[in-house]
Amino acid sequence: MNRPLRTKKFPRKASPSRRDSGTFPGPARATARWAVGLALMVTASGAGVHAQPTPTHAEVRARLVHPPATAALPRLPAPDRSLAFDKAQHAAFAFLSVIGGQYTLVRKAGWSERRALPVSMGFGAALGLGKEFYDWRAGPRRTFSRRDLAADAFGILLAAGFILL
Repeated sequence: MNRPLRTKKFPRKASPSRRDSGTFPGPARATARWAVGLALMVTASGAGVHAQPTPTHAEVRARLVHPPATAALPRLPAPDRSLAFDKAQHAAFAFLSVIGGQYTLVRKAGWSERRALPVSMGFGAALGLGKEFYDWRAGPRRTFSRRDLAADAFGILLAAGFILL
């Protein structure tokens, strides 16, 4: 049986509140809902993994006035091997940060190659130095590694040589 397609003579208009609410049309709305759901799942799955209870004001004050007995013991730094995989990561990250900074300044900001090179090298050096200060003050081992800085410098100089080719 072939039925004629029904067409509405008077299509229903969207209410002003729905039209102005900023919702996405059909497929985009489904994609947005999917993305929000995925973000909520990722956030919820890791929410309690490393969460520690927030100390109260009195607890923080008590720790400052009477530090634990273990705080007086000297902490021995972990051995920092010269040719560890960590050094390759530092060199690669420094190289890529300088290359990325150079690309952004030259291609997107319109700077010349020579003008952008010191800025991008400084960006790479600042990232490496910032990482070491983080390791020293808040990292898991709390050590400042000069060898990591040397690997960062190697990556920065390698990137500068690559850029100047």
